[in-house]
Amino acid sequence: MLKQAFFLFVAAPLFCAPMGFDELCDVALRNSPQVVEALADAKAFAYEKEYALSMEPLSLEFATRKISTDESKNGLESSVTLGFSSKTPWVRDAEKKSFESKEKTFHLYEELQKTTLKSAVKKEYLLYLLAKEEEESFLGRAKSAKEALELAKKKFEAGRVSKIELTSFEAD
Repeated sequence: MLKQAFFLFVAAPLFCAPMGFDELCDVALRNSPQVVEALADAKAFAYEKEYALSMEPLSLEFATRKISTDESKNGLESSVTLGFSSKTPWVRDAEKKSFESKEKTFHLYEELQKTTLKSAVKKEYLLYLLAKEEEESFLGRAKSAKEALELAKKKFEAGRVSKIELTSFEAD
């Protein structure tokens, strides 16, 4: 357990490299359940479309049956049937147009999911940048306050600042 904790402590900085907005969006798009579901639905629909618009396979059926003749002889009769079906051109064209419109709907939904996720990531990224800038501002302000306090202490020792003013600098 101690080895694992030590490894995590040492290796964590290697995995926590900073990433830009585009990299963050790529990671979010790859791991978003909504986007993955939209992509899977589109892919499944493409297979459904391919199946529906493909030609029906030829069917070959073999059959045998017992027959008896007038002379009381029994025998076997064999038959082979070759079958196929086809759709009329206007039916195939209507199906194709229907599938193409549904396919556009799937692509629009996929793009909507990506855009929604990207805008959410952008919002969070901008909030992160704002918090980072605010932190830098507070750190700068704290540094300035410490410098002013040190200067006020020196002035207090020299007798140029009163105890009340020094206390004010300490409070800041």
